[in-house]
Amino acid sequence: MGVSLTLAVLHFWSAGRDRNADLWVASWAGLAVVFEMARWVEIHTEDRQTVIEATRVQVVVAPLLICTLVGFVRRMSGRVLNGAALYFAIANVGFAIAAATTPWFMTNETVWLHDAFGRPYQTGVTTEAIGLMALAIPVALIWMARDIVRASSLDLREKALLLGSLVSYALLGLTSIATAIGSDVVPGLGEYGPLVMAFSLSYLLVMQRRRLELELEGLLVERSHALLASEQRFRNLFDQAPIGVFIMGLDGWIESVNPRLLEIVGSPSGQAVDGNNVLSSETMARAGIADAVRHCLETGEVVTGDHDYTSGWSKTSRLRLILTPARHGREQVGVLGLVEDITERTALEGQLRHSQKLESLGQLAAGLAHEINNPMAYVRTNLGLLRSDWDAMQKELGGADPEVNERSSEMEALIDESMEGVNRTIAIVRDMREFAHSGEEDRVETDVDVVVESCIRVAGTHHRQTTRIEECYGEPPSVLASRGQLQQVVVNLVMNALQAVGDAGRVKVQTSCEANETVIAVDDNGPGVAPENRNRLFDPFFTTKGAGEGTGLGLYISYQIIQAHGGTLTLGESTEGGARFEVRLPVLA
Repeated sequence: MGVSLTLAVLHFWSAGRDRNADLWVASWAGLAVVFEMARWVEIHTEDRQTVIEATRVQVVVAPLLICTLVGFVRRMSGRVLNGAALYFAIANVGFAIAAATTPWFMTNETVWLHDAFGRPYQTGVTTEAIGLMALAIPVALIWMARDIVRASSLDLREKALLLGSLVSYALLGLTSIATAIGSDVVPGLGEYGPLVMAFSLSYLLVMQRRRLELELEGLLVERSHALLASEQRFRNLFDQAPIGVFIMGLDGWIESVNPRLLEIVGSPSGQAVDGNNVLSSETMARAGIADAVRHCLETGEVVTGDHDYTSGWSKTSRLRLILTPARHGREQVGVLGLVEDITERTALEGQLRHSQKLESLGQLAAGLAHEINNPMAYVRTNLGLLRSDWDAMQKELGGADPEVNERSSEMEALIDESMEGVNRTIAIVRDMREFAHSGEEDRVETDVDVVVESCIRVAGTHHRQTTRIEECYGEPPSVLASRGQLQQVVVNLVMNALQAVGDAGRVKVQTSCEANETVIAVDDNGPGVAPENRNRLFDPFFTTKGAGEGTGLGLYISYQIIQAHGGTLTLGESTEGGARFEVRLPVLA
């Protein structure tokens, strides 16, 4: 009884909330306690009626013990309690009820027998119907043996132990049935069955629990490794992302940033996180980022936009910001931000739009040049004829009166001014034609020093005696270029420099070779180029000269010619104090 009671308490305590194997063992052990108490009373009392009732209790409990063992075996083998098991349980419960309430299984007689130690005791006598119990035991044993053999959740050692203990328990149970019908051939040993089953059932449950613990530990280790690997993959993705990423809490404090974001804002490592609240930051507010973050927090919507941002480390960038709510389940816990530096892209897009605009202007210039050139040629020819006729008429008139001579002088001035205007218009048209068709001439191997020297001779005729031109030739390698177009570029740059220095100044022209590039540099000590004009200096029709002094096409045509040759024309600061224009052309291979 002590073993069974201990088994019942321990396994009932371990059963938990679900109907697991421990609950079946606890139920079986509890019934075994009742069976053994009845057996103890039967052996130790001499009262005839008490003996009969104690025997009846044993008969009632026996089928219930079989039911609990079947339930335990099916639970251990991983099988469900299907219809057949339910009918079997109902039959055994019915058998127990019938034994407790009807005289079908018990008589009112007793018989004296001997126990395993040879001591006499009195026991109740059952009817022949008790044979049903004797039949139910082997049937249940065969059923349980089939489930055990088929069980994949039990190893071979566990199957052998469970089968052996069940067979032993069944044999001990059959001895109790034999004593119940009055047989004294084999003493009843059913009360010793729990000793046999207690060890095997507890051992099986402990082993299974241990195996489950090991499996859970293995699963936990596997899942932990998988989680660590997943976290590492996420960290690698986070750290190596080509765009900036930050995670922000609901209170506006930045919780984490990746290295790319630190590069974008020019932050030393980690300082972009320390003490930085997006919602209260003045720099974030000026850039409009704080309002975008606040909108994302309030509405839970994805927010995108471009912002001009100057960080606390004095780095100015054009940023494209994508903000999305960070959620844990359905609850928003912060904001995930993606930051892309589009400063260079914006500049390239501006250059592309500028190039497209200039291409359109080139087409427009070509059309205008074609439409204007012919009428202007007619006008110039007619004005020339008009002036010739006017001069002839003046000779015929001879010395006219002073008033007529004054009017004639005025007419001559008007004709001359008209001719000058037409010539200027034709010059503009010529420049526009060159602007539209620059880079179309054949290119040959060209000695840059020779070209520059000839250009200085041409430009030298236009400079005053007080203006000095310095020449410095570095004998750079030849380039593949159109000689005429290259001369046009150099003459234009030298003439601009001479005009910039005025009556008394200095212009320096030098050639050199740097990194497989031939360089032509024109420096002057003039006033330089105003900062507000630098970005527009190479635009067509833009000029800083007075009205009638320039068309605004010279630098643009020069820029287009050099670009068509695969080179660059840039403006810098001169060592002479003024402007420096630098032409770079690839060296001829």
